[in-house]
Amino acid sequence: WARIEARTEARERGSAGDLVRFGFAPLDTMSHGGMILGGTYVLAGREGTGKTTAACQIAAGVAARGEGVLYVALEGSTAMISDTLMSYRSGVELTRITRDTLTADDVMALTSASNDIAAWPLHIVSGAHCPTTVAGIEAAARDLATPPRLIVVDHLLRMDGSRAGAKEHERVEEIMPALVKMGERLGATVLLLAHIGRGELRGGLYARPVAGMLAGGRTIEREAYGVLILHREDKHPTSRENVGSALVRGVVEVFAPKLRGVGDCLYERLRFRGEVQRFEPFALPGRDAGEDFPDAPPSYGDAE
Repeated sequence: WARIEARTEARERGSAGDLVRFGFAPLDTMSHGGMILGGTYVLAGREGTGKTTAACQIAAGVAARGEGVLYVALEGSTAMISDTLMSYRSGVELTRITRDTLTADDVMALTSASNDIAAWPLHIVSGAHCPTTVAGIEAAARDLATPPRLIVVDHLLRMDGSRAGAKEHERVEEIMPALVKMGERLGATVLLLAHIGRGELRGGLYARPVAGMLAGGRTIEREAYGVLILHREDKHPTSRENVGSALVRGVVEVFAPKLRGVGDCLYERLRFRGEVQRFEPFALPGRDAGEDFPDAPPSYGDAE
């Protein structure tokens, strides 16, 4: 009852309490408010589905509320993460930032965005000084002036275990339980980015991604508090009718085969706007964002 009352009071204050919001209305609805504080979650997808962009958007939402974030960029650089955050926050197209084709209006928007971001308790580590072990990430988190409420690790398979020469699944079997315990010790939600390792079929088609296809093995799903899988038919079509189709361009399907405390087999759609590094609620032309999509979601069983 003390925990229930604390959550109720936190909601009345407008605080997330013991939840870390995704900052995407459909995902916060799907998860009944967000990720459990201190839990470890996996955001998975094939190449080009927007995992890093989604992680940046989630991190930005948490940091903008004054809550600490540690972003461990094992894949990519601080500059890449910063450009993504600047594009998302300012609405300036990413290519204008990276290719120095900014207009006067762009400069004003970026100045405002950079002032906002500079005030956030958001710390990005990458490159030669980036921790690659669970112990190193925990040490980096404890060194921060603002204890992190969210730790993003991009991505899982770039982490090192204790045994040299260990196979991929052996490393994951060691790392995943250690990350879960780290999050619980720190009281910080851990968001891991992971890849879908299999599923390419003949003729340029793909099998629908399921948890059993996570690169690194079943340990990931077993240990995580939640698993969310991103899929884009425009990038990895599962049927001939979607090859080159404008109808599925930028549409991201989100399937949650596991969300502790909520349920499983949950499904949502988002719209990905790559030019400004942003996910938005999905809406068909002539329909408001958030309205029910008329078609039934595709089957996402966990069969091979």
